[in-house]
Amino acid sequence: MGKFFSCLLLILTLAGCGKSLRPDPFPASFISNYPNLEIKACGKYWNGQAICSIADGASYDALDIRVQGYYKGSLRIVSTDCGIDEVKRYQNSELIKISVPGKADKDCTITVTMSPELPKEEDSTIQIHSFLGYIAIRKLSIDEKWSGYTRKVTGAFRSEFKLSVSKEGLYNVYIEGCGISYHKNITMENGEIKIQLSDAVFNLGIDNCILDGVAFDSDFNETLFNVLISKYASDYVPLSNPNLSWGKNTLIVKADQTVSIIGVDRKYKIDREEEFSKVNRSQNHIVRIMTVKGRLSICFWYTVLGKWSCLQ
Repeated sequence: MGKFFSCLLLILTLAGCGKSLRPDPFPASFISNYPNLEIKACGKYWNGQAICSIADGASYDALDIRVQGYYKGSLRIVSTDCGIDEVKRYQNSELIKISVPGKADKDCTITVTMSPELPKEEDSTIQIHSFLGYIAIRKLSIDEKWSGYTRKVTGAFRSEFKLSVSKEGLYNVYIEGCGISYHKNITMENGEIKIQLSDAVFNLGIDNCILDGVAFDSDFNETLFNVLISKYASDYVPLSNPNLSWGKNTLIVKADQTVSIIGVDRKYKIDREEEFSKVNRSQNHIVRIMTVKGRLSICFWYTVLGKWSCLQ
């Protein structure tokens, strides 16, 4: 699957075809703190948030962090802990490498803001909004067992995550980092312990935080874990997924009225509805739709599954 995403996140092309960008009346993803920047890091594909571990003393660049650009624009990369404050330009919807200097001697979190420059009429007053992404890096000793999770939450949320463990019985779970000290005894069920995030996060506004946790079994063996949490504004409306249907070697994409750009693999067009030719359903594909407010939906076609899987 890693090879699949590597192939998909290559240079893309954007074709305008004389169409116009459409206004989006909903709150922008960047202003709402809703991360949806496409990230490739530590051998995985991530939607807006990424969390990776690295061995103490290893080169940070071994994580091979990249983000997907759209058309052309600029990238702002900031991390106080990792000593990064950089602005770089990109072209041709390229996959952009983020370099982290030095060797791993600390944890750090990187904030990435991508500001695309989409084609529009010179007299257009439509504002193009940015895309936001967060990357958390956790430094570990070589013998430490660790799991990393990401969550986007809003309002009075209830969000559960499941920590995989190997030994049956009761676990002592301790969590720090998001405004509360948490301790609970949790029994393993089917190889997992279930933790409610709302029990471990206190008074988090529209912001981000990282939970640092550890679970001890009855023999005091420990499993470390972290959760990167982004709380977004309650009035934010994620973009509806597109309607996708197959023709004879074609793919028909129909999106919401607010959508300005749709794309299949390396072909991008300014429109909300398009039939893409020479798209074979016996191959893997990626579809992206987006609005000028940075609201984004990404759908993947996996031939082994024979169905679409979408992220917002």
